[in-house]
Amino acid sequence: MDDDITIRPYKTEDALQILDDPAKIAWAKLNEVAGPGFTWIENGKVLACGGIRTCGIGEIWAAFSPEAKKKKKTLLGKARSKIEDMIESARLWTIVAPVKDITPQQANFLEHIGFKKCTCYIYTRKEK
Repeated sequence: MDDDITIRPYKTEDALQILDDPAKIAWAKLNEVAGPGFTWIENGKVLACGGIRTCGIGEIWAAFSPEAKKKKKTLLGKARSKIEDMIESARLWTIVAPVKDITPQQANFLEHIGFKKCTCYIYTRKEK
């Protein structure tokens, strides 16, 4: 039942439970210290986790388990309210969702939680 989904503060271990790429360990650790985050739990299992990195400008991030796809509506509603809470607590003016090669499903999710598509220039360092 969707009402059994709880939310608690994010910990690095949460992302590691649902990510299948060991290279993402540094990413998961950064997310714990770089701003507020939360984890959706159902029956003791991590469904998804997400948050906002607040290093200068808020940057949203998320990771989803395969089971999360079955609970889209519930997660969307809970994500919207948590995003508002995190924006308020971090005193942010705006948050961004940097994406590369976005799928229609990812775009749909972002739009449903309140993001608007826009075009802008952004400078990123090249990987060495």
